[in-house]
Amino acid sequence: MGEHDCIDCCMKLQVIVGHPEMTVREAALLMAENNVGTLPVVNEASELVGVTTMRDIIQIFLPDFVPLLSNIRFVTDYGDLGTPTTADIQRAES
Repeated sequence: MGEHDCIDCCMKLQVIVGHPEMTVREAALLMAENNVGTLPVVNEASELVGVTTMRDIIQIFLPDFVPLLSNIRFVTDYGDLGTPTTADIQRAES
């Protein structure tokens, strides 16, 4: 196996979790404060009981907005961004 074949090379070690008794607002704030899009929900025994996502929360507050998200295409390959040259910056400013 190569160096990057195992999931542990990209997993988070400090996992932010929610609890079933949290309000949706509390969960949304927790996710926003910690810059995470997915929140595992655990019980008192720290057993996973579910998962919520920012999309789930947006669906509650802005149900008409979620279908619009499915039409958005995200850039997945940024290519060689490199460092902009002076000429690049001057072109962008003009």
